[in-house]
Amino acid sequence: MKCNKNGPESAEKSVKEGRSACIVPIVVIVFWLVFYLGLGTYFYITESVLPKKQYAQATELLAKQQYEEAHALFSQIKDYRDGQKKCADVEVLLAAEANVGDTIHFGNYNKKSHGREGALEWIVLAKQEDRILVISKETLGTMNFGRIEGEGAIEYATRRLPYVMEDADEHVEGSWGASLMRGYLHRSLSGKILNSTQMSKLIETVHTDCNNASTKDKLFLLSMDEAKQYFATDGDRQLGDGWWLRTAGEEEDEFCYVNDKGEICEGADGKTVGEYFGVRPAMWINIGAEG
Repeated sequence: MKCNKNGPESAEKSVKEGRSACIVPIVVIVFWLVFYLGLGTYFYITESVLPKKQYAQATELLAKQQYEEAHALFSQIKDYRDGQKKCADVEVLLAAEANVGDTIHFGNYNKKSHGREGALEWIVLAKQEDRILVISKETLGTMNFGRIEGEGAIEYATRRLPYVMEDADEHVEGSWGASLMRGYLHRSLSGKILNSTQMSKLIETVHTDCNNASTKDKLFLLSMDEAKQYFATDGDRQLGDGWWLRTAGEEEDEFCYVNDKGEICEGADGKTVGEYFGVRPAMWINIGAEG
């Protein structure tokens, strides 16, 4: 009988292959352990360690009244502790330092609703001891003012429902008080650009519409007279696109607006409520000690 000379070598080869077969899964397991350990460490640092450090730095800057620097840090950690409230508080402190004609930051663009994101800019139109009046630096999308003439009842109700105000029935159809625009500012746009803390900083103001009915608004459009009062020239009002005013036009289904040249179009030149046009909201921000 012949002996197998390769016997020991074959056995050694089998052992090596067995070891290789064991090593591969071990390497894979170690790789995933290291990966998840690294991932966990990354999230721990970014979600806990770093925000804690930034929060401490921002609080120190706030105590030193370095508001711009403090706001920049609080803006990065809004979801950490009371970062959202602190951010809004600093925005109010910065607003209190602003003068008429200055630009302030308050709120943020929502990327999904505006196609962009970042701090929202407002121009200071007036300043009193405990409040400032601001208007958005640019139009924030477009919206129609109210019902399109001849539109079917179902389509009208479907489109109007999300924006209807509780006091809409108290106002005459075609007025600012009963308009879809007013409901849109309160029920939709406000939630897309301001958080609850920022909304709490706004002062509810009383306006009188064309039918001498009063409304209470936190976000609103300027009236025709206010547009003339706060903007001295057409050039000051010019944005490149037009924007609505809350003053009713000469006809029942029209409202005044500012055209792309900055001219105020009133009376018979008003736009019909069914047209989509630029929205440029205004608001009074409380800058008092309890704001």
